[in-house]
Amino acid sequence: MNTSAPSGVEAAQERVLGWQTKLHRWAAQDEHKPFGDVFNLLCDPATLLVAWERVKRNRGSKTAGVDGQTRWHVEQRGVETILGELRQSLKSGTYAPLPVREHEIPKRGSGKVRKLGIPALCDRIVQMATTLVLEPIWEAEFQPCSYGFRPNRRAQDAIEQVRFFINPPRSYEWAIEGDVEDCFGSIHQGLLMAELRRRVTDKRVLGLIRQFLAAGIMRHGSLTATPSGTPQGAILSPLLANVALSVLDRRFEDAWNACTPHQRKWRMAKGHPSYRMIRYADDCVPRTLKEDRCRRSVHRMRCCTGDGGWPSAVALQGEAANHRELRRSRAGVVSVAETARRERVRCGSRRRARANHR
Repeated sequence: MNTSAPSGVEAAQERVLGWQTKLHRWAAQDEHKPFGDVFNLLCDPATLLVAWERVKRNRGSKTAGVDGQTRWHVEQRGVETILGELRQSLKSGTYAPLPVREHEIPKRGSGKVRKLGIPALCDRIVQMATTLVLEPIWEAEFQPCSYGFRPNRRAQDAIEQVRFFINPPRSYEWAIEGDVEDCFGSIHQGLLMAELRRRVTDKRVLGLIRQFLAAGIMRHGSLTATPSGTPQGAILSPLLANVALSVLDRRFEDAWNACTPHQRKWRMAKGHPSYRMIRYADDCVPRTLKEDRCRRSVHRMRCCTGDGGWPSAVALQGEAANHRELRRSRAGVVSVAETARRERVRCGSRRRARANHR
């Protein structure tokens, strides 16, 4: 592989896109293929430069971690110098992430607070580089019912998928409004690493992820250990959460794909349940045709996410896992979750909804 420094940002982006395309193609062609030598891609100067550009464009680049460094400090010292030092420390094995700085922000309308973890800026660059390597591999693994924190997917696509199922001829009538309690903070790190090892066997990359998970949280001036979970707010955390919850997706997707559309209609005519889950991050909306089937689906989700299942120590909130009848507005837009509102949905969302139904 060419590891020479790229001549510019565009050349770096082209190089990274090239090997990302290959990784995704190989992962899609063989669902059991292990990737055992991707650390060199992570340390490639082009990868680190693209990672820096993405971190720099984020508004959070002006927010410092525990080391007090922001985008301004990196540019003052020199981007090439910082990236060169990061690359050297990664290759020599001396890199060690700093604890994340905890910051509390109020949740709108609930009176509660959301705890965000803010990594040091250099750690954000390495996390972004790790995401660039892992994302094309796991995108081939994720199910079409997952919409949160994925490329070219958004909440409106999930809403359009719900609307697709409530309109004739499908006419699903009931939905579960589910939310995984403390999803980021309760992920079992051992089970997460085991799931990652299914596709990525490079010990250096896995060791780097383990370092991020064990870095700890700086809370009110004191260091707190993190035996479970991944910090909400870290760049790598959304991908890791999707990896963890992909097991839940596969369970519901296997149940859906076990029947053809004709078989599902026959089963529903006989009074058997038919349900389809849509998940946006840790929020999910399975839909069924009858109220009693909706309650059964709640039980299945609790069995899948409860103790002894995956992720361990993660359960659906009892108050949030409400079953409710779908309501159609005059525009035909479903109102299931409190945040579901009338919005203009892209044509691509409709095409994707129809494709996911097949």
